[in-house]
Amino acid sequence: MAFLQNEQKQVQAQKLDPKVFLTQRLLQLNVQERLLSVENELLENPALELTEYLEPTGSEEDRPYTEEVNRPDPKERVDPFLSLQDSENSLASHQAPIELRDHLTNQLHLLPLSPKEQAVADYIIGNIDDNGLLTEPIESIAHDLKVSKSTVEKVLTQLQTLDPPGIAARTLQECLLLQIKHILPDIPPNTPAWETTQTAYRILSECFEEFVSHHHQRICRRLLLPRKTVQAAVDFITNRLTPYPAARFGTLWSRPFGEAVIRPDVLIHRTETGFQIEIAGYAPENLRISPVWQEAYEKHQGERIVSEPINQVREYVRRANLFIESLRNCHKILRAITRELILCQTAFIETGQVQFLRPLTRNTIAEKLGVHPSVVSRATFNKYVRLPNLEIHPFNIFFDYSLVVKTALQQLITEEDPKAPLTDLELTEKLCAMGFDVARRTVVKYREQCRILPSHLRRRYN
Repeated sequence: MAFLQNEQKQVQAQKLDPKVFLTQRLLQLNVQERLLSVENELLENPALELTEYLEPTGSEEDRPYTEEVNRPDPKERVDPFLSLQDSENSLASHQAPIELRDHLTNQLHLLPLSPKEQAVADYIIGNIDDNGLLTEPIESIAHDLKVSKSTVEKVLTQLQTLDPPGIAARTLQECLLLQIKHILPDIPPNTPAWETTQTAYRILSECFEEFVSHHHQRICRRLLLPRKTVQAAVDFITNRLTPYPAARFGTLWSRPFGEAVIRPDVLIHRTETGFQIEIAGYAPENLRISPVWQEAYEKHQGERIVSEPINQVREYVRRANLFIESLRNCHKILRAITRELILCQTAFIETGQVQFLRPLTRNTIAEKLGVHPSVVSRATFNKYVRLPNLEIHPFNIFFDYSLVVKTALQQLITEEDPKAPLTDLELTEKLCAMGFDVARRTVVKYREQCRILPSHLRRRYN
């Protein structure tokens, strides 16, 4: 029979300080997530309160980035005596873009459709993706609606006449051809522009595979056209047509082609004496412990008899102190990292020109601050900074020296002779002459990342 025995053993275990843990958690949040975290803490902890009139505390070093946070700009103040017309114009300028499906549905009354065809049109509109292309096969639509295939094709043909041009196309080729059909009636016949548009239509309808593969010489042989004519038509297709006819419309869930709203986490201001750093969001000085809870906490601080209400007061006050101190440490780290970036990348921050970026790594910043590199990575991940020229860039731009090489590469290709474009080897030699020690394979990689075609596909004949 086994007997139970008590045995004492000494074990070393590493325990993370709650303040350090909370600081690291706040540090990896962007400005919107950090705002939400502060608001949740304000709702959950009655001992914590927000005040906009609290005098800033701490050393002078900590003040500059909080003093200007909540100060309104006089130029941006709204005049309370605006007329009704001005107010309506102001609201109209902030309206959300119209949805693609609503835009198409509003045009259906222009088409001579029967009630049955109206139902088919609504079904087709519901199957148009965000790019403007029809994703459902004709046979599948006819089967689902229990109508003939010819009826679906008739309704689809009429839908393809709506705005935007190229809408409801089933393939990229059909999309581009629909756009040319829409443009052609507005061009005077027997003019150079009309001939170029006609040639573009022939290229897309008869030599689409050669066009996609950039085999312009084959197009010349098949259509019996000179190189200059083919080049002008290809430029017309590239510059006037789009493979995404619905790019200017938004959706309720995602706007892949719309303008994304980016809120900077750090703002750098140019002053007469240098740069000023502003950390977006709630500043630690805007948070404090409620005087009522602080008084109750101090009143029962020395009592030995502990009750449930007293434990609750102590827990909430300590939690509020921990959150405020962690938020202060988070802001100090962001401020310190930004200060080092200003010292290392002054020329880029001053001008906003990518060519002034210097080679820099996160390990270098971490060594200067005396912290672990993971702290710098966590603090800069998925965060943005606004430069004095009001441009917003991700923090990663300070550590991506390849942007300088890519900028120089794009400049060389922009200035090259279009009839004799530079090869990858020639680009490598020119970059090395400019002081960039890069290999040919690196140039090829950067060129492909910039979506620049190789030399034989960049050659122009006009």
